[in-house]
Amino acid sequence: MSLSPFGKALSASLSCLSNRKFLYLQGYSKDDMEPTDLLSRTLEMAEPTRLFIASHATDNVNELALHASRHPDVDMPVALMQIEGRQKMAGKLADMPLPEGFLFPPRLSLEQCSSSFTATRKQHIVQQLLQQSPSVGQPTRFADLTGGFGIDFMHLAPLFGEALYVERNPVLCGLARHNFGLMGLSGARVECADGTESLHRLPHVTLLYLDPARRDMHGRKVFGIEDCSPDVAELADELVDKASWVLLKLSPMLDWHEALRRLRHAVRLYILSVGNECKELLVLMRKGGGPSITVCCENSADEPFMFSFSNPAMAPSVQSAEPSGVLPMAPSPAEGCYLYEPNASIMKAGCFALLARTYQVAALAANSHLFVSNRLQRRFPGRTFRITAVSTFNKHSLRRMLEPLSQANIAVRNFPMTVQALRKRLKLREGGHVYLFATTLQDGTRLLLQCAKV
Repeated sequence: MSLSPFGKALSASLSCLSNRKFLYLQGYSKDDMEPTDLLSRTLEMAEPTRLFIASHATDNVNELALHASRHPDVDMPVALMQIEGRQKMAGKLADMPLPEGFLFPPRLSLEQCSSSFTATRKQHIVQQLLQQSPSVGQPTRFADLTGGFGIDFMHLAPLFGEALYVERNPVLCGLARHNFGLMGLSGARVECADGTESLHRLPHVTLLYLDPARRDMHGRKVFGIEDCSPDVAELADELVDKASWVLLKLSPMLDWHEALRRLRHAVRLYILSVGNECKELLVLMRKGGGPSITVCCENSADEPFMFSFSNPAMAPSVQSAEPSGVLPMAPSPAEGCYLYEPNASIMKAGCFALLARTYQVAALAANSHLFVSNRLQRRFPGRTFRITAVSTFNKHSLRRMLEPLSQANIAVRNFPMTVQALRKRLKLREGGHVYLFATTLQDGTRLLLQCAKV
């Protein structure tokens, strides 16, 4: 059966899309574009490709790929890689001015990239270390052994007299040299090598930074220390021998108690959240560790919350590590009380007893992670609400509460239903200014709390 002219054109477009989409998704094809070719074509892109990137900066990349044949003078895989890179990083790097000509790597190299907020936080941490160092004023050296896209390197390198970026991917190394020059880091040294091999021959430095790759040899996502590359627990002794300080970026999915058990030189843990989503665990190490470990819980919208515990070899739970780990319990909440939901960093840390004592709030139940008080605690690290109504789950009580409502933001805490199932039962649309929390008290009573955000 012969194809119509339209059918032939469609078939050609789909074939072109399939081929180019593969190149675009992978960054390069083993058969069609070697890494060095991708790098040279990106660095030396012609004016039509630059203009195409600028004029289609906000367009859908899949749509652009579909119509690639309309632009024969454009290096489409390179253009799509740059357009998608800018789009993906627009939110992460919103606070980081990027000069004209700044280039982005393939998407796989962007997925583990730090945001400008977390990179700036690392910069502040390292600034404090350097200011407190007994050798202040002496020459300082920094090495990033897992360079990647280089956002963290760009924030940390200016703090040091010498800076070394190590990365085994030649495309990333070439883009790094280009971008570092644009960012005023032309003096930074770029080494295309395996980070572990580079560590073995590295002279002593002031700070070592590592962000182990979180994909295994089959491309699957991993987060355990021993599954990432390199295994920083295995290298811990050599790392602290080669540096005055070592800063590690680990997956937010990691059990931080287990991480500190394995990283015996740890002295501080930072739990970083952005927009109330836990993004990074940072472990600061120095040789021999210290008598205690400090945990810093930080969210972009709140004041930091800190606590310390001793004897890290025992890796105690947070509550047992506190001077008094008893979680204060609240009576049944009443209308007019204030309800508090801890931010993501504190939820990750699990320091609920200390949190309750510090801010003079009480828990609704041991596993609800919701707190109440009669007086407003304005500095509480998380979301704060005023309870406007309280209902049990009997039909008459629920009817009185829900009668004037058509929509609400619903959350469940320590409750046997999902948000979706509860929304269906309550027959409420999502959104609006009313917040409903379904939860279970310490005595087993199930309540629905209607709240207004403070």
